[in-house]
Amino acid sequence: MGSPRSVYTVRQLVAETRHLLEASYPDVWVEGEIADLAAPPSGHRYFSLKERDAVLRCVLFRSRGFQAACAPANGMRVLVRGRLSVYVNRGDMQFIVSYLEEAGEGALRRAFELLKRRLEAEGLFSAERKRPLPPLPRRIGVVTSDRGAAMHDVLATLARRYPLAQVVLYPVPVQGEQAAVEIAAMLELAGRRREVDLLLLVRGGGSLHDLQAYNEEIVARAIAACSLPVVSGIGHETDFTIADFVADRRAPTPTGAAEAATPDLMELKERVSGLGKRLVRQALSRLAATQQRLDMNTQRLGHPRRRLEHWHRHHRHLQRRLLLAARAAIAGKRLALERSTGLLGRHVPGAGLRGGQRRLDNLARRLQQGEERRLGILRERVAGLAARLQGVGPRNTLERGYAILTDRRDGRIIRGIRDVSPGDGITARLADGLLDCMVEDVLEET
Repeated sequence: MGSPRSVYTVRQLVAETRHLLEASYPDVWVEGEIADLAAPPSGHRYFSLKERDAVLRCVLFRSRGFQAACAPANGMRVLVRGRLSVYVNRGDMQFIVSYLEEAGEGALRRAFELLKRRLEAEGLFSAERKRPLPPLPRRIGVVTSDRGAAMHDVLATLARRYPLAQVVLYPVPVQGEQAAVEIAAMLELAGRRREVDLLLLVRGGGSLHDLQAYNEEIVARAIAACSLPVVSGIGHETDFTIADFVADRRAPTPTGAAEAATPDLMELKERVSGLGKRLVRQALSRLAATQQRLDMNTQRLGHPRRRLEHWHRHHRHLQRRLLLAARAAIAGKRLALERSTGLLGRHVPGAGLRGGQRRLDNLARRLQQGEERRLGILRERVAGLAARLQGVGPRNTLERGYAILTDRRDGRIIRGIRDVSPGDGITARLADGLLDCMVEDVLEET
């Protein structure tokens, strides 16, 4: 007899097959076209994935936490994630789906996430490597299609907002198989030429497939290596590309990129005007304060010596005027006397002339004496004024035993004990000289 047969029951064999499939394929991705979609009231979804001459039955269990990026439909090509199993009651192999997305765009999104994580780990997205934009760019480069709406939006925005800047177009295709290569090459060329202050990398909106060129690694590395700051404005506000994460500044649209790269000229003019007015006000205020300090310092610089010299010059001036006036008066009287003498000589002969001469001599002596008395009176008045002036001057005060104290460092007059501190050097001016002193203590008079 031969060895005993190993006989399975149908359920045993199906159950073991189920166990082997679930253990071998616990988490797999499958791509195919949906067919025979059924949606019973239970909420589950049943369909088949077809691929040429092969079919895989699939099920979406409502209670298994199923996630879908799109609603399944017959004829849709999808990418599903799940595990292989066997439905024991019928012995049918089936694929239990845990995630579903449209195949073409789903693959792009997976590639997008993988590249994003890798470049982020390398530091290409870090804020530390972002370059600042020039505040007042003179020339702006635009890397985009020369026939797209993005270029028109950028030109319109710059003409309205900042017409001072010149625009240089770097034409590239914005989608297609060679778009990423040409965009990267143009970024390298613009950075090498350095004929602009910054670059705008822009294009209009579209699907994920349309924007794929800006999700390529070659474009991301070209942006990072570019020697010019790059502002990205790709698609619509909800669109994000790898280029946006690498760029020095991300804008939601091409129009937003033009706005981010330039100041508003009207706002700039208003700001400059405001700063000019503020500068004028501050200059006038500082000038007024400086003039006020100058006037105060000028008044404080009225030193007693300067005042004494002023009065002394005034006294000498009065003396000169008095002497000149006296001489002029004497000369005038002499001239009148000489004229009178001449007249007498012509009209009085002989002894009368001699008598007249004596009277004239007498009058001349009286006139001389009167002028001398008047000059003496004037001299006495001048001497009195000089004595009064000398009496109120500082020298007379110094001769009575007083002293003028000044700070040795700046010559400032010391008027009270609060003007000095112990250890300060001071100079005492006396009637016959100066004393250099040192303050040992300050005592307040009680």
